[in-house]
Amino acid sequence: MTRLLAVLSLVLGCGGDPPVAPWPPPALADRPLVGIFEGKFPCDGCERIKTALALYQDGRYALRQIRVAEEGIDDSEGRWATTHGARAWPEGPVVELRPDADGPPTLYLKVDENVLLLLDRDLNVRVGNAAHSFALSRTR
Repeated sequence: MTRLLAVLSLVLGCGGDPPVAPWPPPALADRPLVGIFEGKFPCDGCERIKTALALYQDGRYALRQIRVAEEGIDDSEGRWATTHGARAWPEGPVVELRPDADGPPTLYLKVDENVLLLLDRDLNVRVGNAAHSFALSRTR
């Protein structure tokens, strides 16, 4: 019986995504949320990138990216604001993430209250593949 349970735990544990938890960061846990958005992005050199984004009402954000089938979790924080100007929808809202660390902003087209689409540097919507897109969907 013990052997069967060990085999089942291996089988059920394989192939799934690594957990995002503990996330959002405990230091930000008490802040009022706008929402948490999650998605799975295509990846060159790895299986996929599991992405989670927490937007807070005070203009802060937390981002976690997990490269599946590799060692490594990238966490970042910063400020976010809403702008406009995506090529696909010039008057549509764009969520701009400005990291606390040096680096360019990351931009998402806000399709509605539940969906964000990653934009490239030219403000075009990123296109994924048959298995994964560059979309984040609201989970909370």
